[in-house]
Amino acid sequence: MDFLNSSSYPPRALNIERNSMKLHELNITSGDTLIVRKRKEPENIPRQIQELNIEAARNSVDDIIRNQSGIMIRHVVPSDNSCLFASVRYILSFTGEIINNNQELRRIIAGVVENNLEKYNFAFLGKNNSAYCEWIQDPVHWGGAIELSIVSGRYKVEIVVIDTSSLITLRFGESEDYQNRIFLIYDGVHYDPLVMECEGHIQALFPANDPGPLEMAMEIAREAKASRQYTDIANFSVTCGICNVSLRGQDEMRAHAKLTGHNQFGEQ
Repeated sequence: MDFLNSSSYPPRALNIERNSMKLHELNITSGDTLIVRKRKEPENIPRQIQELNIEAARNSVDDIIRNQSGIMIRHVVPSDNSCLFASVRYILSFTGEIINNNQELRRIIAGVVENNLEKYNFAFLGKNNSAYCEWIQDPVHWGGAIELSIVSGRYKVEIVVIDTSSLITLRFGESEDYQNRIFLIYDGVHYDPLVMECEGHIQALFPANDPGPLEMAMEIAREAKASRQYTDIANFSVTCGICNVSLRGQDEMRAHAKLTGHNQFGEQ
């Protein structure tokens, strides 16, 4: 495969000397578009060389399978109040779990909570069980740690969230010994899913005991932090969508919501 950066004209071929090269080593920056082009095989190869190549392939096929890896990419979902739900839905779609829309996933979460009053009590949810079930099905409310823990248990998968501002990983379901994990990246206010792309194939589910995908996901987070692709939740500016008052930081936003009941905010 040949890789070209189409941000220059004509497109510039990338000199990939080794598979472990970082994006910054290839002078790839945010906003660049990459073209993946299948390399044309040389024609009229002498028969004896073909036979040697076939035999070499037979001898090394196990190494190819073990070392084969794609490119970890960030799939951007809409920046609305349901980015967490959209991210989870996107990943689960590659596992055969088809959830038609974000509201359906909200209903699934509410159903899990409603059917386990003992576990999902006021101490866990921060509100009464029935109040939470009504609250989470309102599309203006954001999802967070509680919803991720519920999704992890419902679909028996470990969820790894990487915070780009701190590079801290938050893991949901880690103690349950689930076989597989998924990755989300979080910039302070927005979630996106991380998936692996290899020759047109998308891999969204990864073995929980494989450190390779985690390191690739961390590299994306490090690149995002280096280019300041995160929101300073202590100082970012938002406007209340109901009364248009300007607020600064997560604390002011929460205090305003508690005082007024307003819960529609947009970043300035």
